[in-house]
Amino acid sequence: MRRKWFALLLAVFTVTGVLSSQGTASMKGYDKGLQLQRFKTVQPTLHYPRGIEVSPRYRVMVKPAGDKTPWNKAANGTAAYKAWPDYVDPETIPAAYKDNSVHLSQIDTKTRVRIRVELIDGGTIETLKVNPSRYSEVQATLTSGKDWLEFEVNPSDLTKHILVEINAPESGPYSEGLMLFVNPLSQIPSGNVLILPPGVIGSRHPAMNELNAIVIDENSPYDALYIPHNTIVDGRIEVRKEGFTIAGRGMVVGSRWAWPKSKPDWAQNYPSDISPDGSVIKGIIDMNGGQAEGIATIHPYHFNYEGADSYSNLKAFGWRFSSDGFHGDIVRGSFARVNDDANYFNHGLIERNSYWGMQNGALFQLGWGQAAADGGGGTRISEINVLRGEWMSDGGDRQNNGLFSGVLRNTTGDLEDIVFDDIRVDGSLFRLIAFDMDTHSGTLRNFTFRNIWIEKPFTYPSGVINMIKVGGGIEDFVFENLTVGGQHLTSLEQLNPMDTPFGDEIEFR
Repeated sequence: MRRKWFALLLAVFTVTGVLSSQGTASMKGYDKGLQLQRFKTVQPTLHYPRGIEVSPRYRVMVKPAGDKTPWNKAANGTAAYKAWPDYVDPETIPAAYKDNSVHLSQIDTKTRVRIRVELIDGGTIETLKVNPSRYSEVQATLTSGKDWLEFEVNPSDLTKHILVEINAPESGPYSEGLMLFVNPLSQIPSGNVLILPPGVIGSRHPAMNELNAIVIDENSPYDALYIPHNTIVDGRIEVRKEGFTIAGRGMVVGSRWAWPKSKPDWAQNYPSDISPDGSVIKGIIDMNGGQAEGIATIHPYHFNYEGADSYSNLKAFGWRFSSDGFHGDIVRGSFARVNDDANYFNHGLIERNSYWGMQNGALFQLGWGQAAADGGGGTRISEINVLRGEWMSDGGDRQNNGLFSGVLRNTTGDLEDIVFDDIRVDGSLFRLIAFDMDTHSGTLRNFTFRNIWIEKPFTYPSGVINMIKVGGGIEDFVFENLTVGGQHLTSLEQLNPMDTPFGDEIEFR
């Protein structure tokens, strides 16, 4: 049952000039003939949220690939930002990421484009890598100089995600990387749509309640919320209405809140002190079904996205432990750079996503163990890019870091019919798999890991091993066309160190 909330109708905030319905909003640039939409820098009508600023390092310019005119920063420029963990409780930032940052820039396009990135802080390019390797047109057109690089990108019906690594370490945390997002053209949802205005929507804005949340009540007259590319929400969005849509290209930033408790009680559903009626609040985008599309979330005090039926073209950034990416069954064309599990799933569709793994959590997490797993299964995970993996250790009683993980504990129920297909990892990983579920009484049945390519050999730092331990056993567990460091793996021994009692039941093809 959906939790009960105290009543707060967002409809009271439909003040002329503050929030606009679809019929009165001006969306200049989103016309039917549009081919390329560069993003305007958000003007700080209020101060930017903590941990966000205009990028002091990168200038990003974009034009149609066939455009031969000289580059012009005014005409061709698209907004670029820097994000870093400037939190009110800095003790919650992992030591390895205390001084870490990332830059991000976006465009919408339905035509092939040429992108130019310039260093504007006096830095120079000593080493350069642009991921993912999957985008062949990027690799084929990449050129660079002392302080610039250029490449071309084809359009797509889902967002493409490109990491520019300049002078990056081979492994471990990388700061100052640039994430570029090449989106399809943004579309305003149908129905009665609430469109936020440009600028920073902050604590003094009428759209916010006293807890800095935009709340869509169960009885709201709106069907959707649209956040334009030149809008930043300094707060969170809570949707209580079923079947609602959040869309756009703006940012939602949650850095104003502290971690719910310095030592959270996991058994009590991560209690948070920002809800006056004692309700559990986890995601800075918290929904009751429906869909979320296109926006970026940064600095969650807990999770990024929770509760929607489907997610597409989204971006998730978080530095804290437990800053999960997506809780939901359908995730398409989305990106996560989070310091915990990027995806929770046991059925659904996860496809054409990209990930930048940090030091904690897994990219694909079967479960953590608070509930039974009965009925799970029927998942397809395909066309996945791992742009970078920064895992270096695996401490604690649950071995849950890395690419594939499952830490169901003292739970029941079978998980079945799960296929991981076409996963490309640029760089190296510290291991492949950690199914640490020896107290889970259910069976893992019909698991297939197919067409997985990892650029470099596993690093296996001290104490890190692969494991497949399931209390209820496994059936039809197959690795097919697994390539690591240029070597096609044909036996379980090639994944040593490996802890599993199922050596005779795991098939390699």
